[in-house]
Amino acid sequence: MLHESSFRDTKRDDRQTSREPWNPLKSLKELGPPPEDVEEEDSDFSDDELQEQAPPEGQKSVPTRRRSIFMRQHSSAITPMVSGVLLDENEVELVYLKDIATSESVPYEVSKQALDCFFKFADPPDARDEKGLTVPAILAGKRFEVEDLGTMDEERIEAACCYLANVADVSEFDDDFIERAMETADRNGSNDIDFVEFLSFYYQFSFSEEVLLGKEERQMRKIARKYELDLLVMDKFLKQFNDADTDRSGLIEYDEFCEVVTQLLKIPKSIGLPVKKLQDMWRAARGPSSRSETLDFDGFVGFYLKNFEIDSLMKQ
Repeated sequence: MLHESSFRDTKRDDRQTSREPWNPLKSLKELGPPPEDVEEEDSDFSDDELQEQAPPEGQKSVPTRRRSIFMRQHSSAITPMVSGVLLDENEVELVYLKDIATSESVPYEVSKQALDCFFKFADPPDARDEKGLTVPAILAGKRFEVEDLGTMDEERIEAACCYLANVADVSEFDDDFIERAMETADRNGSNDIDFVEFLSFYYQFSFSEEVLLGKEERQMRKIARKYELDLLVMDKFLKQFNDADTDRSGLIEYDEFCEVVTQLLKIPKSIGLPVKKLQDMWRAARGPSSRSETLDFDGFVGFYLKNFEIDSLMKQ
């Protein structure tokens, strides 16, 4: 509860601290108008010097860029990315291998491996030999122009990928693998891969399943993608295939095929299947145009999916 004396004291304080409302016209009269003329700061350049630096009328001012081997991804042309020093158009930029490795965020040890592979498969220009550009020389600290190391077209990229994955030919890759590899590597769309582009691709490719996995595991995953199956189901298929492949040849012959089909249909051996029926199924499994007398793992998976339920396979 407030006491009367306290209320009176409060009213008295309000009267003492009240202020006159702000009057903009009065303030303007007291302060006066703002100054009309503002002095400009002195420029470090004369009018003639500024005129020389200005671009011609109708033309935008474009800063001179230095030539560089470092490129931005998805760029249609080489874009300088390092060093703030501007070079004339005809000047040459020499770099160390470590410069490129740093620019591409690739470990230096990986860069040395990529350089060795690039020298094996790239199409070398005359300048490479003329300037003494060898792998040992570059690793010893010799500077170079990237274009002097050569380039790789699709055929050479194909050969390099087979070498790195330790496969005989590209048939062991997915059907669109080389096309995807070129799209990944060829960042500027020139259809020629220089060392900077190859280094970035090499680093990514080194961790792909084509390199890290063995031939059988790669083949398994390729078939799994073809039929849209997970690896657990593929393991079941592989066991079924190996059980049927009694001679361990890696292929199923006609007699082995008849045996496994009879088992899958759960037909007693004493009854069996008509020979005509077995021959028709054998031809269907190998394909109508196939001249092979054996059935590989891919063909076996395809035959099983057309004629049997996966559930029955998973219960085995």
